[in-house]
Amino acid sequence: MRIRREVSVCPPGTLGKLPHQGFAALPNGYRNVCPLWFVPWFEENDSIDGSTLKDPTSVERLCELMRRHGFRRHSNPRVFSDALKICSDETQRDIVLQGIIQFFRSHAVLIPDGLSSLPVAWLKALPGILSSLRKPHWTHLPFMIREMEASDGHLQLRFAQEGLGEIDFGRVTAWDKVRVAVNASLYPSCWRPLTSKHALLIKSRWPAEDPASLEPLIQ
Repeated sequence: MRIRREVSVCPPGTLGKLPHQGFAALPNGYRNVCPLWFVPWFEENDSIDGSTLKDPTSVERLCELMRRHGFRRHSNPRVFSDALKICSDETQRDIVLQGIIQFFRSHAVLIPDGLSSLPVAWLKALPGILSSLRKPHWTHLPFMIREMEASDGHLQLRFAQEGLGEIDFGRVTAWDKVRVAVNASLYPSCWRPLTSKHALLIKSRWPAEDPASLEPLIQ
């Protein structure tokens, strides 16, 4: 009679003894065609004001992170909505969506949920923004984004590798730094001022918009 015993496929400490690259298989049976880079990813001990915030993926925490890194809100919901209408060509949604899905499939393995709900302008920009966070010799992103959600001019990111046991609400984690970098780069968003060109287009297309409300938001 055979006795089956569960053992670790990769015992603790094994990855640290391997070279910088290796192959891996996901639980769904997908096997990487190209080797993956083993990249150490760690949290840093930067304290953050407002450590009573409970949800690390909430808009409130993201706003606190952005302010701590020197960013401030440049837009209001109405102006942001108008800017998105100008910058997003909905006729290209299907093509752009397929392109970003292919990007995640080839560079991150995991395809985030919620991509179809994001503005077209953001979908176009995300591959370049995320690629800029890699080191030049890395073939894959060093993180896997599980879900993306747009909320009031912010992009909320939830990571597959971000376990609940790792969360310390008084620290700025590596995941938080990715959140800040992405939100600081997206346009239009509430964290970047409008270009003069887009402000003029908003004034011409929506004359009812109060001109005084646009002036502080122009770059």
